Amino acid sequence: MDLNRATVLVKVVEEGGFTAAARALELPKSSVSRSVALLEKELGVLLLRRSTRKVELTEAGRLFYDAASRSLAGLEDARAAVSDLQGSLRGTVRITAPPDAAVWILGPLVARFVHQHPCVHVDLLLTGRVVDLAA
Repeated sequence: MDLNRATVLVKVVEEGGFTAAARALELPKSSVSRSVALLEKELGVLLLRRSTRKVELTEAGRLFYDAASRSLAGLEDARAAVSDLQGSLRGTVRITAPPDAAVWILGPLVARFVHQHPCVHVDLLLTGRVVDLAA
C-alpha cells in the first residue's frame, strides 16, 4: 500500500474536505481526489461519502482512518527521535589536567559545556602526574 495515499486520506479527514486538504498538502485538488480514489480501489472499499457540502467517513473509512492516523503519528515520532539524535551531542568526554588548570580554566568551561549538552558526561581526572592518555 502507498503510504502517501494513506497520508492524503488522513489529511482530508483532518481538514474536513478535499479543498482544504489540497491546500494543506500544497497539491492540486484533483491529485488529492485521485489519491483517495486509488486508495479506495486498492482496498476494495468505500472510505468516504462525498457530497457537494461535506465529506464523511464510512464505517470502513473510520476504521482505516483511526489505524492510519495512529501509524502515521508513530512514523512522525520515529522521524523526530532520529532527528533529535543528530542534533545533540552524546557520550563521555574524558579530560586529564593538573588541579590548578581545573580551578581557573576547566571548571567554568566544563560547567558551561555540560549545561549546553546535558547528554554528555564529563569524566575529569585532576592529577599532578604525567598521564599516558593512550594507555
